[in-house]
Amino acid sequence: MRLRKVLAVLIFSLACISARSQDIRLKGKLTDKTDKSPIAGATIKLTSQRDSTKVRQLITDQSGAFEIGNLNAGGYTLRISYSGYEIIEQRINIQASNVTPLSFTIAKVATDLGEVSIV
Repeated sequence: MRLRKVLAVLIFSLACISARSQDIRLKGKLTDKTDKSPIAGATIKLTSQRDSTKVRQLITDQSGAFEIGNLNAGGYTLRISYSGYEIIEQRINIQASNVTPLSFTIAKVATDLGEVSIV
């Protein structure tokens, strides 16, 4: 009888561990809002809403694509930034059933320079 209880606890523990270690992947692509060209070298930062010390950060490849693996299901804050473009910050909920890549478009930011004095 005691062996059954130990086996039941062991099986339940293994099931919990395998559920937490799902290989959930977040895939996406970043393009320019105006001409739809890919944005290479943009920073993608994913922060867990449950534990803000769990941060994943990477840059987009030449085709503007990114992929972050080994994620757990739950809420995250996604921040996309690239010099000269607007910053996107969005809350997302990641589940194992989410397999469709996300698409993001960002617009260039117009910046006015102040006066320039040549001496």
